[in-house]
Amino acid sequence: MPQQKKRIAILGGGLAGLSTAYFLTSRDDWREHYESITVHQLGWRLGGKCASSRNADAHDRIEEHGIHLFGGFYYNAFAMMKDVYDSLGRVPGTDPLATIDEAFHPNNASTMWEFIRRAWHQWPSVQPASDRKPWDRDLELTPKQMLSGAFVVLGEMVLDQLRKREQTTWEGLLDLAGLHAASTRAVEPKLRKVEKHLSALEEPEDLLPLLEAIKEVESWLEKHFHKWIERDANVRRAFLMLDYMLTMFTGFIIDDVWEKGFDQLDGEDYKAWLSRHGANQATLDSPLPVMHPNILFAYLQGDASNPPTMGAGCFLHWSFLSFSEPGSYAWMFAAGTGETLIAPVYEVLRARGVKFEFFNKVEALRLSEDRTQVESVEIAVQATLAEGRAEYEPLTRDLATGLIGWPHRPHYDQLAEGDALREHDLAGHPGLESYWTDWKNPASRVLKRGEDFDEVVMALSIGALPYTCGDIIEASEAWADMVANVPAIQTQAFQLWLREPLSELATHLPHEDTDVFIGANYLAPASAFSDMTHLLRWEGWPEANRPGTVLYFCGAMPENPVPPAFDDTQYPERQEARVKWQAAQLLQAAASPMMHGATVQARSEACGDPAGFDFSLLALVDPDTTPANAFSAIDDQFFRANIDPTERYVISPPNSTGYRLPPGDSGFANLKLAGDWTRNGLNVGCVEATVMSGALAAAALAEAPAELRGHGFYHVPGHDISFSS
Repeated sequence: MPQQKKRIAILGGGLAGLSTAYFLTSRDDWREHYESITVHQLGWRLGGKCASSRNADAHDRIEEHGIHLFGGFYYNAFAMMKDVYDSLGRVPGTDPLATIDEAFHPNNASTMWEFIRRAWHQWPSVQPASDRKPWDRDLELTPKQMLSGAFVVLGEMVLDQLRKREQTTWEGLLDLAGLHAASTRAVEPKLRKVEKHLSALEEPEDLLPLLEAIKEVESWLEKHFHKWIERDANVRRAFLMLDYMLTMFTGFIIDDVWEKGFDQLDGEDYKAWLSRHGANQATLDSPLPVMHPNILFAYLQGDASNPPTMGAGCFLHWSFLSFSEPGSYAWMFAAGTGETLIAPVYEVLRARGVKFEFFNKVEALRLSEDRTQVESVEIAVQATLAEGRAEYEPLTRDLATGLIGWPHRPHYDQLAEGDALREHDLAGHPGLESYWTDWKNPASRVLKRGEDFDEVVMALSIGALPYTCGDIIEASEAWADMVANVPAIQTQAFQLWLREPLSELATHLPHEDTDVFIGANYLAPASAFSDMTHLLRWEGWPEANRPGTVLYFCGAMPENPVPPAFDDTQYPERQEARVKWQAAQLLQAAASPMMHGATVQARSEACGDPAGFDFSLLALVDPDTTPANAFSAIDDQFFRANIDPTERYVISPPNSTGYRLPPGDSGFANLKLAGDWTRNGLNVGCVEATVMSGALAAAALAEAPAELRGHGFYHVPGHDISFSS
C-alpha cells in the first residue's frame, strides 16, 4: 500500500520558514512524500526580520529592518543561496543580480571605538583576506582547521597593528620606529612557534604542547605588557589583541572544548570566562570583548546602557568562526535584503511548488484532547483576493533597473479590500504587519489536522510564542522554561541619505576600494553602523537631488515603557518617533568622531553647535519643498522600531542555551520548530543559525540525518548531523 503523502503547514515566512521549505524541497524525492507545503505569512512581505522593501513614495529607496550582511563563515546560508541563484535562470549581463557573485561583495575592513583621554578614537581593523569565496570550495572545518585559521588570522592582525606608525615621537630608550621594530621582532617568532604546534595538531592530546607554547607567549606578554603599551597606540592595540587571542585559545584548551563542545560553557558570562582564563584587565576594558556581543545585540531588555552579557560558549564559538575564515570576514548584499536574499528564495520555492498564503496572521495553535499534538491552527485572514484572482503576486520589477523586490505597501488592486486598505494605510494607521493595527480582518480560518496539515513547523520569532502558543506553554514545562529563559529584545534602526559623498565627511575610509565603512560598539542606542552608498544605484533619486552617501544605523531598543496592550494603536507611531529623536540626539552629540566633516564646525555655512551634526546635509525626498529649518530634514529619513512580537531579536545570555528546544524535539508529535531561537548548534541570533535550524527542521520532518556545512562542533540533542562539502 503506498505511503500517504503529508501536508506541511509552515507558520511564518521569515528565513526560518523559507529555509525549512528549501531543504525539504531540495530532497530529490520530496514530491513522493508531501502532498503540499504551505507557508502562512502575516501581511504582504516575506523575510521576517530580513524583510525589506522599495518605497515608491520616496524614489524607490530601499528600507530595511536594520543592517544585514553575511559573515564569511555562513557556510550553510551561502550554500543555500548558491543553489538558489543557480536555479533562478537569470541571464548575466541582462538580468540584475543574475549570479551569486553579483549578489554578494566582500568586505574586510571594520572599525571599533575606544574612549580614552576623554574622547572617542577610531580603532580601524583589516582582517586578512584572499580571493576564496565561501560558496566555491570545501566548507568542512575540522577542529584543527578552525583553530589554525583563527590563530593565523588573529596573528596577522596583531602583526599588522605593530607595523603601523603613529605620527608622534616619544622620549625613552626606543624611538617610535625602534619600538615597532623591536615589538614585531619579539612577537613574530613566538607566533610562528605556536603555529608550528597547530600544524601538528591532530588529536585532543596534541593540545598540551600547544598550551605550553601559548603559555610561553603569555608569560612574555605579561612581562612586557605595561612597559610598552603606554608608549604608542598601535603597539598597545596589538598587545591587547594578542592577550585577547591567547586568552581564548587558553580557555578552549583548559576547558576541553574539543571533547565537550562549546555549549558546556554557556552557564558562565563571557567576560567572567575571559577573566578566569587570565585576560588582562586592560583587555577586558577595551573594545575587543565588546565587539561581537554588540554585533549580536547582547543586551538584556535591550538596554545598551548596561554592559552586554552573553554565554561564554556562544561567544567563543562565534568568535572562533568569525576569525577562522581565510576568505573575507563579511559579505555585503549588492542590493536590499529583500532583493538579494528573500525574493530569490521565494521565486525558487514557488517554482518548486511551495504554496504561499499571504495575509494569514497566526492567532493560536490548539492541541488535541490528549495534548500530544497540534490539532488546529487559528488564522486571522487580513485580506482576501479580488474576484478572479487565484493567488497573490507579491513582487514588483523596477522598470528602470529590472530589479525584482518587494513594495512598501500591498498590491491593493489584487485584494477585495484593496480600496479600504489603501485608505487605511494612507491615513497613517499601523499596517498589516503590526500587532497594534486597528484594521478589521475580513475573515478567519481554522487549519485542521488531517484536512489542512499533518505536520506543523513553528517558524515565527520566539517573541510571538506567548501570543500564539498559550496552550502549548501551559501543557509543557519545557516550553514554559524556554519562553521564560530565552529572551528576545526589541531593536531599532534608521537610515540617512546625505547630500555629499562620505569621502568628504569621514575621518576614516576603508582599506580597499571594495571595502565599506562599517563599525560597531560606538554609542548606544544605535551602536552599529555601515556605509550603504553602494545601494544608491538601485534607487530612483533624480540627478538634481541624488544623495552622495547612505548610512544605516541599528542597535538594541530598551523596553521603556513596557509595550502596552495591542489595542493601543498609537504605540507604533510613538516608538517610531522615539527612534527618530534618539537618532537626532546621537547625531548631535556624537557625529564628530565618526564624520568630522559633517559637523557644523567643519562646514562654515552651517550654524549651531560646532561639534554637532549639520542637519542641512540630509537629503530631502522632495527638493522643491522649503523645510522650516535645517533640522526638519530629518523627517525625510527612514526610522524603524522593531517592536512587534514577530520582529524581536533573540539573544544568548548565560544559562539560556540549555532551555532552547531542538527543531526536531518540540515535545509534540507533529510539531517542528525553526528559527535562530532553537537549539541549532550555533545558538545566536543570525542568518546562519536560522538556516541551520531550517535544515534541522526539514531533516526531522523527513526523518533523516541533517546535512550541515561547517565543523563537527555543531551538536544538537536528538539530531543526527553529518557534514558535507
